[in-house]
Amino acid sequence: MAAAYWCGPISSWPGVPWTRRPTARRPCAPPFAPCSPASVARVPYRGPQDGDAALFDRLAQERGEPVENIFLALANAPAVASAVLTMATALRQQTALDRQLRELAVLSVGQVLEAEYELAHHHNSAVRAGLGAAKLAGLSQPEQSGRYSEAELAVIDYARAVTTTGRADAALWSRITRALPLQEQVELVVTVAWYNAVVRMILPLEIDIEDWLVLLEPGQP
Repeated sequence: MAAAYWCGPISSWPGVPWTRRPTARRPCAPPFAPCSPASVARVPYRGPQDGDAALFDRLAQERGEPVENIFLALANAPAVASAVLTMATALRQQTALDRQLRELAVLSVGQVLEAEYELAHHHNSAVRAGLGAAKLAGLSQPEQSGRYSEAELAVIDYARAVTTTGRADAALWSRITRALPLQEQVELVVTVAWYNAVVRMILPLEIDIEDWLVLLEPGQP
């Protein structure tokens, strides 16, 4: 199936690990569109014309264009948006943790919290990291799918447990220490904590999924 624009129910997409309809979205024009009456977001989406051109220059450089709605919303607090960008860039570009493991962790967080925005964007990140349709589709019941390595299962279980309870018991942590060296253990802990925080920005602000977002088919670059 060729890539298509997000346009309603997505349960038929191969490898998309969720089934709920996405929330309503506003029409937009990249890279910085003004807020539309169709938006359900609780804060306006800002652009460089709103006074912080340096922030938007950095967003375009580090995130690419169009800039995601989460950052357009956070730009209402420019210093905070800049700090969020710094952390996001560090986790995406300056860590040793395997990209596929990272995306399995992030998707697990989004799935537990039913965060469609996070799932949509990190579906694409997972595809770009090389995760195939079978592993993406198996996330709803990873222990039953037979599709994951021990390290992948440990990371998925860790992300789900910490997202649900805030804790990892001794047995689960032992699995993590067997799967990952020390630096990557810490990077996983921070990654799961960070994307829990990100979802808790997205959900109360009711950030819209961008109309320009294209869901990639596994196997696409």
